[in-house]
Amino acid sequence: MPGAKLLMLLAIACPGLAPASPACGDHIRDPYQARSFFGYACNADCAIERAGFAWAERHGLTSPGACVATDSALEAGCRVYATEGMSSIDAGYAWALENEVADPLLCNGGGDGFRSGCRQYVDESLGGQPIRCAEAWQGCAEAFPAATPGR
Repeated sequence: MPGAKLLMLLAIACPGLAPASPACGDHIRDPYQARSFFGYACNADCAIERAGFAWAERHGLTSPGACVATDSALEAGCRVYATEGMSSIDAGYAWALENEVADPLLCNGGGDGFRSGCRQYVDESLGGQPIRCAEAWQGCAEAFPAATPGR
């Protein structure tokens, strides 16, 4: 009974307020938006993964085996660069699309090309509202199943 659990949590979080009350109900209905970096789960802004990506790009790594790092997030970013086979501009755009990035400051940290691609996505987002992955690209559900609602 997921609905009953939600109502119980709502009653605890917002005592005395109806579920549709804008003071609290709308906030509780906001979905959790975890970020990912090409399939790797990451923190709120994927900064460490983007740093690993930029490091691999600077060193021209093409083998994921060369991505040994003490931090798993740095290694994940490095592995993405070594295995995805896309330009850093395309990677920045794809990451922004995957995570529906609306803040251009989140584009920093992955290198110049990555930032450029990410900012291109942000600039193309209509009225500051990010383009949903599934609306922008038919292959989105297959490429990013965890990021596709209902999958």
